[in-house]
Amino acid sequence: MSINYRIIPTLLFSSLASLAVLTTAYQYNKDNKDHQRAATLAAESTFQASESPVSVDLTDADNKYAEPSDSKQLTLALKYVAFQDNTGQPVLNEKAIDKLTQEVNDLYAPCKIHFIAEEFKPVDPKTYGLEFNTQSMNDLTPIRSQFNDNKRLVVINTGDWNHNSMGSANAWTTMPGENPAGAVIEANAASFAGIVAHELGHYLSLDHKSDSSNLMNPIIYPDSTVIHSWQCEEMRKAAESYWTSAIR
Repeated sequence: MSINYRIIPTLLFSSLASLAVLTTAYQYNKDNKDHQRAATLAAESTFQASESPVSVDLTDADNKYAEPSDSKQLTLALKYVAFQDNTGQPVLNEKAIDKLTQEVNDLYAPCKIHFIAEEFKPVDPKTYGLEFNTQSMNDLTPIRSQFNDNKRLVVINTGDWNHNSMGSANAWTTMPGENPAGAVIEANAASFAGIVAHELGHYLSLDHKSDSSNLMNPIIYPDSTVIHSWQCEEMRKAAESYWTSAIR
């Protein structure tokens, strides 16, 4: 029997100025042992948690931007796969990918972690037996399987998702050690550097942190950009343990 656990923040929306905010969710599928982290983009009015405010861990606040000790720049190769619609238009084009990667690199600069868009692959999903718009959570593993790459971290941009069947998440990423690996992100969240950076954090073993200023906070605000030194170290260790073939 399939057992799924989902944790999604309950949100209270206000009528203040509109801004894009990301919320995240977690799912554990016991049948296929697929550990994933998900992100949801809520392009709505300003909002806050309906319960208590997000707590901030101040124990290492003074060195929140500290670089890992004696670290050199770590460069990781990315492979972007962009689904094409029925007119042949990809979710993101190469120019947009280059801009997105630079914005992600700006967020990761404190860690001395740098990403390069080594491969850009626009694809017609039908030639792979896939649909442009993702209909089910069960579609994510076949999507990853088609574009799995042991030499690069893979970010796959699909069309819109069926949120009636898939819930509110806009992106799902497998954690290190799971195969096939990959971050799958739907079209309406594909160009947001915050959500891509957050998903790459999961790709490199980071879990959520209850700190509204942190990149891995369960709710991502426009100023959720902090990466602590211990998070940098954890990601670097994960890269060296799981993704050595992607290091350049």
